[in-house]
Amino acid sequence: MAGNRLRASFALALLASCVSAQTTPRRPASAKPAPAVVRTSERIVSVQVHGSKLYTSAEIVPLTGLRAGMTFDRAALEAARGKLVETNLFSEVSGEYKTSNKGGATIAVDITFEVVDAPLRYTVHFDRLGKPDAELQALLHQKVPLYREPMPYSTLLLDQVKAALAPVTGPVAARITGDTPTEQFLLIHPEGKPPVIAEVKFSGGDVIPNDELVFAMRGAAVGIEYREALFRELLKLGAVPLDDARVRIRVKFPKVEASSPPGVPGLLVTVTVEEGPSYEISEIKLAGVDGDRLNRDVMRVANLKPGDLANFEEVKAAQARMTGIVKRNGYLDATSTVERVIDDEKHSVAVTVRIEPGEQYTFGRLTLKGLDIIAEPQIKKMWGLDPGKPFNPEYPDTFLARIKEQRLFDNLKETKATSTPNKTTRVVDVTLEFR
Repeated sequence: MAGNRLRASFALALLASCVSAQTTPRRPASAKPAPAVVRTSERIVSVQVHGSKLYTSAEIVPLTGLRAGMTFDRAALEAARGKLVETNLFSEVSGEYKTSNKGGATIAVDITFEVVDAPLRYTVHFDRLGKPDAELQALLHQKVPLYREPMPYSTLLLDQVKAALAPVTGPVAARITGDTPTEQFLLIHPEGKPPVIAEVKFSGGDVIPNDELVFAMRGAAVGIEYREALFRELLKLGAVPLDDARVRIRVKFPKVEASSPPGVPGLLVTVTVEEGPSYEISEIKLAGVDGDRLNRDVMRVANLKPGDLANFEEVKAAQARMTGIVKRNGYLDATSTVERVIDDEKHSVAVTVRIEPGEQYTFGRLTLKGLDIIAEPQIKKMWGLDPGKPFNPEYPDTFLARIKEQRLFDNLKETKATSTPNKTTRVVDVTLEFR
């Protein structure tokens, strides 16, 4: 019994020794403790902007809201790109970053933006601000670092421009407009509705009665916003052609004054007229037309000759007659312009009517509608335009008018001529309808 108990005690001791060896392993004498975990951070070390031809990188970077020393956040990078887009200074904006770690807990981040300047920029005009334009331009260059002229239509810039001008001129507004069909600019003007033209008067005219000038300008100018530059463009379109008609080639309007007389619901604009001397035609020439016979026919209908007074209403009428002759010879797409060379010493004008004939069209086929089998051959026999001959666009209507005059048909109520040109073959087919 004693032997059995001794063996049991030994077995329990051995089992306890094995369990202890498994749960608490002994560390080798040469093992070192594991290093502590070190957390890293990303910080911006530089921000640059490339691509702009108007602004330097140093001028653009503050618009991003980023600066060296800030903790880098990819969401902040996209937000900075959005800020550049919202300025409307650039048509394209992209951004990228590069990281570097030379050891330690901080990763360096370099940020670069690539931009393209907005393509549409506008010259700046000032209206009714009470200061010389040069003084206002100098003020904006001084107070608004990003101001350039011409400038993009940027809300950011406009707000800065308005804030810079307000202490000097009072509150201002801005809009894009123009004085001619081909020009657009940024107009800066006082807040509120602009003054409009209520009445136009002329003084100093001799050849042309002032009331004719007033009548010419009334429809064009009355009721519109008044700006002197815009009004002078309207003068060119309205009053100057009148003086052209009366051979005053060098008419001038040296003074344009706007006033607000009592009882007038707007501005009274008074224009001083200098008509200048009369001019005469020194020569009349034709350009662009080939063929001696056609040249003679065209020049014959001009009815202008050297020594005639240079009345450009008559010149325009001559231009229409000359172009008409070319079209009647089959050149349906003919266009023309008038060129004039003015000699102010001799008070003369050399006039050239330049005609661009285009391609010549020929007659193709005649179709008749509304006639019986007896009348149709008679009408075709009377038709005088042969296939393959130059097509005169006036001939079909002239032919029908002759038919009516000769009263060939009883109860003929209506006729109609339809010409159908083929732009590819340059052949014109004609259909005549009789009702």
